[in-house]
Amino acid sequence: MTQHRARFEWITLLASLALLGVYIVWTIIERHASTNEQEQQRLTAQAEIVNSYLTEQLSSIYRVLELVRRNLPEWRESEEALEHANIEFQHHIETLTGIRTLLALDQSGDVIASSRVSLLHQNFSQREYFQVALKDPSTETLHMAKPFLAVTDHWVMTFSLRVVDKNGNFDGMVIASIDPERFRNTLNAVNYAPDMWSALAHGSGTQLLMEPFREGQQGMNLAQPGSFFSRHIESGQEKNLLSGRVYATGEERIMALRTIQPADLHLDAPIILAVGRDLDRVFADWWDFTLSRGLIFMLLCVSSSFLMFRLQSAQRARYTSEVAASALIKEKNAQLEQLNAELTLLALNDGLTGIANRRSFDEVFIKEWKRCQREASPLTLMLVDIDYFKPFNDHYGHLEGDECIREVAAQLRKSLTRASDFVARYGGEEFACLVPKCDFETATQLAEKLRQSVENLAIPHSHSQVSTSVTISVGYAVCVPDQSPPTALIAKADECLYYAKAGGRNQAMGCDCATNTEPAAAAPLDTEQTLK
Repeated sequence: MTQHRARFEWITLLASLALLGVYIVWTIIERHASTNEQEQQRLTAQAEIVNSYLTEQLSSIYRVLELVRRNLPEWRESEEALEHANIEFQHHIETLTGIRTLLALDQSGDVIASSRVSLLHQNFSQREYFQVALKDPSTETLHMAKPFLAVTDHWVMTFSLRVVDKNGNFDGMVIASIDPERFRNTLNAVNYAPDMWSALAHGSGTQLLMEPFREGQQGMNLAQPGSFFSRHIESGQEKNLLSGRVYATGEERIMALRTIQPADLHLDAPIILAVGRDLDRVFADWWDFTLSRGLIFMLLCVSSSFLMFRLQSAQRARYTSEVAASALIKEKNAQLEQLNAELTLLALNDGLTGIANRRSFDEVFIKEWKRCQREASPLTLMLVDIDYFKPFNDHYGHLEGDECIREVAAQLRKSLTRASDFVARYGGEEFACLVPKCDFETATQLAEKLRQSVENLAIPHSHSQVSTSVTISVGYAVCVPDQSPPTALIAKADECLYYAKAGGRNQAMGCDCATNTEPAAAAPLDTEQTLK
């Protein structure tokens, strides 16, 4: 065989393989686009189903509130009429799915009629939804308050209409509280694949509901930079189809997002619906298709090359390839082991402060809970929040803010001296401290010690409302673990932190779960005790 003919055969073979490769690539791209378009259409259709249902439910709620508001002047003429109103409210609850409680409030915020007798004569004037209705002169606007966690440990969302007297002055409001769990069946009905989930969020970013249920999702703030929620809101579009990493779960998904805000209801805040699937599962068939075509193409290349090179050339090539592949595998294995070690360290430690991160805290918390449960010993959880950190960040800049977080983290770690004590970064400027075998009295002293030690750092903070330097608020709870869920202790500590912040900040407040006491402030320690 001449050199010219050999070159011609190689050119012919390579040209044929190139044309075949172009065709395979085109079919793969076309199949990907078709799969993506089909999934987008299905997700959009499911989102429209939920939108229609929720729009109908919101309209029903509006009609009930309008009916109650229209009848309210007649009911308020006598006590007997108000008692009749309570019965009417109960009938509305029984006939309309979704409404949990109906209330009528007077201009002072007192409950004058309710579907739940236990709420009569209570005063809700300090609630956010009452203040909104008090300040907004519109009688047509259907106010949807931010969701909040009720004392029953259920998330509740309220809808309300303003009531005015004959002169147009504020005369109270009518309220319908909704349990988002009532809509779980609706979301479940549109989940047509095992990897699919649907979620509802308030227009402020608070996640109301996710189906299937996932721990820690309800109540999460989705209004974060780059999240699906923020991208959808910033687009200004009523509908969106987005792909990428989900902020709430960290998954790669394709999502159909829908703003639910019927114009005829004058809803002051929208409900954001998200329906999505895992990208890997969506394109699983496409990956199989791509792999099969790729394998066929590779086999054709290998077989044609084998015939071209003959047996000896193929053997030499295979030997060379095996040696190179073996060396590459060893190199990649070494790199993979190093990468796994780095990933393990990153997964359990906070990159900014060097202390444990939230994931590490969750694991240690469960272990300590079970250990203290076996030993019947007390477990203390402290949640620490840097006071007025956002003004600090805004004034001094993010670099100083990061340095502040690092110094506070180092001080907390330094103040907890026992080997079993554990400190983790729980959130942006929030920390969690686990102190096993620590009773309430000791926890009270330790919480105040943490507070004073951070204050003694004297980090300048000219925009704090409680001090000229950086301070912290501490909420702590102590219990001997029993059969109750571990999250109950977190909820108690978080409640105490709330009271510490609401009570003026720069203080520690705690409660003893064993005695079921109300959150109480820790007494200041002597300077000498603080330094010990």
